[in-house]
Amino acid sequence: MKGRLTLLALLFAGFAPAQEEKEREPFDRYHRTIFFAVLEGAFEDGIADEDVDLILAVDPETKRYRNFVYSCPICMPAIDALKTYRNRGMWPYKSVLNAFGLGLDPVLRAGLRADRDTRQRAVQSLLERWIERRLDLVRATDGERADYARAFAEMRKQGMEALRADRGAMDGAPRCAACDGANDPFTR
Repeated sequence: MKGRLTLLALLFAGFAPAQEEKEREPFDRYHRTIFFAVLEGAFEDGIADEDVDLILAVDPETKRYRNFVYSCPICMPAIDALKTYRNRGMWPYKSVLNAFGLGLDPVLRAGLRADRDTRQRAVQSLLERWIERRLDLVRATDGERADYARAFAEMRKQGMEALRADRGAMDGAPRCAACDGANDPFTR
């Protein structure tokens, strides 16, 4: 019996992930916090699909996001969350709803349709509100908030480097709206 168990253990050993793979997370908690903050924020606010499309708009000439930097560690989980939200279906019961909120307020909606700087402020405002809401929801302690502040500041540095390297991103905006939105809750 013992020999058979050893043989089975050896056979299945090749299927077990290597120790270093088990310890490595594919997405760290900061990435997940941004992803879930944006996804949950979109559902809570009930953002209309047309507004999501404006937030995720791509410049037809540069083929780059108008409101995000592709390789930014703050923008990427926000993009992923908005795409996930946009691909949601209708809920399976008799309802015309597929989100909780009633949509963005008219001023924010208008901001998404305005010039680059106004649009960037609208996106920044959304990220700021959603991340703040998420940290409140998980009851982040002062120490945890300080940890997020440090991590998001470092992520912002990386995002700004990516923005400077890719001048075609974000319609030539000088700042990353998502990075500023993720970091603003910690500056008050």
